Amino acid sequence: MLSLLLSVIVTCNPPELSKDTTEFASTVYQEIAPKGNAVFSPYSLFSCLSMVYTGAAENTAWEMHKTLQLSMAQMALPRQYTLLRTEIASGNLQVANALWADRDTVILSDFSHTLQDNYDAKFQAVDFSKTAETLSIINEWTSNQTHGKIPKLLQDGDISSLTRLVLTNAVYFEGDWKVPFSALATTPQPFHMSAETVKDVPMMKNTALFPYYESDQVQVLGMPFKNQHTACFIILPKEGQEIKFSGDLFKEWVCNLSDENVAVSLPSFSITSRYNMNGILQNLGMKDAFSAKANFSRINGMRDLFLSTVMHEAVFILSETGVVAAAATGAAMNTKSVLEKKPPVIFNANRPFLFMIIDLKTQTPLFLGQLQDP
Repeated sequence: MLSLLLSVIVTCNPPELSKDTTEFASTVYQEIAPKGNAVFSPYSLFSCLSMVYTGAAENTAWEMHKTLQLSMAQMALPRQYTLLRTEIASGNLQVANALWADRDTVILSDFSHTLQDNYDAKFQAVDFSKTAETLSIINEWTSNQTHGKIPKLLQDGDISSLTRLVLTNAVYFEGDWKVPFSALATTPQPFHMSAETVKDVPMMKNTALFPYYESDQVQVLGMPFKNQHTACFIILPKEGQEIKFSGDLFKEWVCNLSDENVAVSLPSFSITSRYNMNGILQNLGMKDAFSAKANFSRINGMRDLFLSTVMHEAVFILSETGVVAAAATGAAMNTKSVLEKKPPVIFNANRPFLFMIIDLKTQTPLFLGQLQDP
């Protein structure tokens, strides 16, 4: 049963590329989030790497195809990305793409037109021999696109005079809760980081009608934003269960929501994560792209390019009023319901949990992370 609070725009038959993005998110999550706090933007990473993928050929392209969990041909991806990007477009989500090429690198017109037409990517020639100047240029662009939340995506050593190509994607999200929490209700409460470690954290409280799902393993809480195009999901494992994420689980959670009167206790928190994705992507099978074997001949007609650096940074701030989230890769309550006169479901997020920002129309995970220590 779908939640009436979300049923106008939620679909359980998302676009194929959205499914691919979710599967990609699952594989990356297994690599970066086994320990501690973590947050990343699957949509940002996928956007940036799919731009790179359009310029790959032969085994480099095949490895990227598998790493990105793609179910479609390489030539079909740009058009499908355009359709997904158009569907995701929303007032509180801003997305920007850019390609930074060394001034002596020739870019084929087919590649440049594909990125400009399908990814709305900005092209800029830079001089990587002037490393400090180029760092400043790219970081200024990233900072502007993320409203200052990510001022320095690239740091000293991330690029050098040997760098020939950097692709960047920036995602900025800001949303107010449809049902906000009262700051007056926030009080210090215990959070169990582990069986041995407990500490008091600011715990927000609210009782209202929320999209909700429960299984033997988890409780899932949906918190829509005012624009009704996106929602935050909190996935709380039951006592003794581990935090898990997969494409199948994602579909189960989203497609089985129903409206419940829920008493919510949820910590406010802020997380910043920064990753050099080179090793992670190679572990996932994308090896040639980072080596002398790289074939990006669809970018410049030659085989002299390789991917030198993929950096990803994400910021996630959840409070009584809503969420502010940003990421960079170097990639409607329309029905009134009457509450039943029964005790509310208790949703007490006093232990580690998974959180997501989801585009409801396409079921695309925009941000994904886990909280171990508020």
